[in-house]
Amino acid sequence: MRIFNSFKKLIFASILLLPWQWGGAQSFRIEGVQHQLAESNAPERLDVYVLMGRAERLVLAGAATASAWRYSKDALQAEPLPSAVYNADLGAWLINQPEAGYGYFIRPTEGLPRYYYLIDYAATPLEITSLSAEPHPSDPCSRIRLSAQGSIPMLTYHTPSGVPHTLARELSLRYDQFVWDEASRSYQREQQRSIAEAQDNHIELEASLADTPYTLEGDKWIKSFGLNYRPITSSVVEGYRLAVRPYIEVEGQDGGKEVDWENLSAPATLRLAAIGNEPAAAKYQWRIERMEDNAPLLNYTGAEATYTFNQSGRYRIRLDVSNRSGTCFDNSFEQVVRITESSLEVPNAFSPGSSPGINDVFKVFARSLVRFDARIFSSSGQEIYRWGDPNGGWDGHYRGRIVPSGVYYYVITAEGSDGVKYNRKGSISILKSDFDGSEPKPQR
Repeated sequence: MRIFNSFKKLIFASILLLPWQWGGAQSFRIEGVQHQLAESNAPERLDVYVLMGRAERLVLAGAATASAWRYSKDALQAEPLPSAVYNADLGAWLINQPEAGYGYFIRPTEGLPRYYYLIDYAATPLEITSLSAEPHPSDPCSRIRLSAQGSIPMLTYHTPSGVPHTLARELSLRYDQFVWDEASRSYQREQQRSIAEAQDNHIELEASLADTPYTLEGDKWIKSFGLNYRPITSSVVEGYRLAVRPYIEVEGQDGGKEVDWENLSAPATLRLAAIGNEPAAAKYQWRIERMEDNAPLLNYTGAEATYTFNQSGRYRIRLDVSNRSGTCFDNSFEQVVRITESSLEVPNAFSPGSSPGINDVFKVFARSLVRFDARIFSSSGQEIYRWGDPNGGWDGHYRGRIVPSGVYYYVITAEGSDGVKYNRKGSISILKSDFDGSEPKPQR
């Protein structure tokens, strides 16, 4: 039997190499019933049609010297159609009341035939009485399985060489889904549709992120033929599948500016936030560890946390999320940050009041300082200004007015994230000021 089947396929493969063309403007026509072209198999010269009932007539172009045939599973075992009538005006063979489940063709005296297989959808309707849904037994964290009670018959046909095929029904399913909205930083519930196929009355598809029922709305042929179909809805299925959007923001940094995670300056306060598809996403855990020795620095259970880095080095931030049943997990998020070593540079001149916005504030250039204290003194040793934030500075005012030009003195003590201690003393020159004409500023 295997040798015979291989021989048949070899015959068809050889025949298909022969040249042949149809005569006439139209080689095939179905009359008296709604129909759709379902598939075309170019190598085997086969077109498959789905009909909504039985056709009144087939019109197949061909010569009067040819003959009309049909096959069920194999064109080599085709049977002639003695009832077929040749119409000379049309240049075609007329086949009345053709049965579905057969492939029809005109066998020419020379060359290859073209095959047309008919499937009657009305004889194989989608008849589902109820639908149940559950997380997929072998993959509950990402897929859903629907079980249909009723009939989902296969739409099958055979190629001329005898190979069986099944047409896709393309079942349409409707359900609620969570869709991420970046503007509001939230998951929004929307209605969604998916196309799936059934296997042994089971339908599998990617699970929704939301708790939702699933509704079967029919298949592609119901829609194509404009048929009425009563949708079948399952009970609400608890979502297992997880989705989470983690956010890490550096306190004090412009949110629109991209963070350079390899060059953060201490003290760096990070705000951690995780937004999941709740209620499926039920438990969040933020973890921070030093990469040098894997020492844990933070282990926090909750969606939001804040942590301040005061020491230089490389750190790993991780987020673990689990669902409400503790059976599904998402630990894919990881962010590595580097807190740079400390540095401190002190300028020696500035010009308050002369060019607003240009060198008019005495500021140090510092990175990763976790402690800072700076003082300004007059030439007589009087303290006239003090600040404790390395990002701050002195704008040249004292008691509401800009001080006169001249030399002033600073004393700065600081400690870096790497443990380096700084003790800087020096002079600062005010190159030019508007002391005589400036308006007093409020008393500090």
